[in-house]
Amino acid sequence: MNVVCRVVVFLCLCLSLGGCVQRLFLVRTPGHVARVYFNGEYYGQTGVAGDSVAIPFKSYGKHQVVLRAEGCLPREDLVQLEVPWFATFPLDLFTEVLIPFPFVDQQERVYQLAELSEPEPHEELFYRADALRQRLRSYTPEEE
Repeated sequence: MNVVCRVVVFLCLCLSLGGCVQRLFLVRTPGHVARVYFNGEYYGQTGVAGDSVAIPFKSYGKHQVVLRAEGCLPREDLVQLEVPWFATFPLDLFTEVLIPFPFVDQQERVYQLAELSEPEPHEELFYRADALRQRLRSYTPEEE
């Protein structure tokens, strides 16, 4: 009986020391400071020096990433996060529960953001508006 108790206590200790899988999705936008949204939720800003935003996630598959930066067009992407070897059945039973050290899954995407085009100068815009106004004033519909 004493041996059975020791085995049960040992198994309980092993299960309590079970491993875990840390899943991180890293987003970088070199040259721009961008706000990062993952599945509609804000997670932080990337840095000009190439600093990335680390986003913890629980499930693999498709996720929406939206990037917004001053002076750049907003960027939307549908990202497919791939399942690593240690998260496939039946190995995930061991890596998530039994093996007493963590596994880390980091998946990174680097995005280039498109700059906004220069706005049209006001003088040229006013000139084009005046030209169009003159054309409309001199317009006469043709009679049929």
